[in-house]
Amino acid sequence: MQQVFATELENKLDKIDKLIAQKKFQEWLKQMNNAVSEFIASAPPEIRTKLDQSDGSLDVLEAWVLSKFTSLEQLRSMMDKGDTAHFLDGASRYLGEIFRQASSSSWVLELDDPKSAAYNVPSLLGGTLSVQSCPFYKITASTSRRTGKYFSTVLRNVREDNLIKTKSAKSIVLNPTTVNTKSGNDKLHIPFIRESDSSKTYATMLLIDSSVKASAEELAAALKKEFPATKKNSPKILHRGSEFKLSWPEFTLFISRNNAEHVLQESAEMAEMLPSGHPLRGRVAACEARYDLSADKDKNMDHFNFYIFVVEAIEKLGSIYTFDPYAAKFMNI
Repeated sequence: MQQVFATELENKLDKIDKLIAQKKFQEWLKQMNNAVSEFIASAPPEIRTKLDQSDGSLDVLEAWVLSKFTSLEQLRSMMDKGDTAHFLDGASRYLGEIFRQASSSSWVLELDDPKSAAYNVPSLLGGTLSVQSCPFYKITASTSRRTGKYFSTVLRNVREDNLIKTKSAKSIVLNPTTVNTKSGNDKLHIPFIRESDSSKTYATMLLIDSSVKASAEELAAALKKEFPATKKNSPKILHRGSEFKLSWPEFTLFISRNNAEHVLQESAEMAEMLPSGHPLRGRVAACEARYDLSADKDKNMDHFNFYIFVVEAIEKLGSIYTFDPYAAKFMNI
């Protein structure tokens, strides 16, 4: 399977090739447990005993990877060699299985979009993951970052996100202040983006370029301008800190400004979905903050225009890169 992501990554597959690739992928999945065991067995004794598939073993895995490759350039120059490809396949499997269990996701193979960074590369999707996550690219990224803690840091962020979503499912209630309403006593629910059910549910990540501030205060002013209290069909807008709730009679939309540590790492992963030569790829990868937008179900899409107006209001704050986690692609670049 290592040939799939090592030598066929750049090629656009025709219908027959897709069927062959999918068959290879299914065989690759069937071999997962044996392949992970063989990878562990291939490690030097002092490493092998520590590869127990625990969270703590990720630092051991990363140290092993960094000892084999002094740079990303060296790794790339060796990728086509049999021993290197076999090692990268095993390391990707080991890392991926830990992330799969932590996120309740599944292995997938993207074969429809040749421009996707995950094209023809075994990746994880679903569960608590909002975008496709490719273990192989985490391996290559570690040889560039060289922190020794990259794998474990990303995993910790995944587990922290799980806790956030669990709490959100229990309807966390905040005490909001208001932007353009008369009463400040309404209860405000700020859920995490609903990746688990995309059917007529809107969810968007709006990455903020480092050149602009796009603060919550600026957004509050922009929303007030977009939806003045005197305008027909304006929502009731509640605002507390970096959280917003926009309420129409039969529709509610939530906005949260997010600048947690994991945002930068996720921006880098989303940037990988852009073509390698895209002029904005580096800008996207450097985004340290974003607005997360989610909403109630809109069965008949009666309120889609309201959702679009809010997205446009955020985009007007400056250089904003709008990402659809369901389609796994950027909508405005």
